[in-house]
Amino acid sequence: MVKPAAEAAALVAALGGALRAVGAEHPLARHTTLAYWRGGDRRVEDVLLADGAFDRRVVWGSGETVRNVVGRGGVTDTVVLGPRYSISLLGGAFVRADPYAAARLAAVDSLVANW
Repeated sequence: MVKPAAEAAALVAALGGALRAVGAEHPLARHTTLAYWRGGDRRVEDVLLADGAFDRRVVWGSGETVRNVVGRGGVTDTVVLGPRYSISLLGGAFVRADPYAAARLAAVDSLVANW
């Protein structure tokens, strides 16, 4: 599940378009949920972030956001990317087919994200 910050709501539209473009049968499209709710709503978060609701919880954002999710504890693995951290994924087939292009695009992502 991907839940963006309020100021990044356009991310949902862009990611939704990308997932649609890869097709409904693609593993990323089949296993990704896009959602938005106002942060801090316990009625929503207690269900979605409950221990065992997902295989993993990946959290990034403000210190308060990270503390909120990590503080839920439990046995569900939580991957923490604190403030000013992000993640980019490159498919193995792309890296094997054109490692120089993959490295170049990864560098661009890093520069844009840290601008």
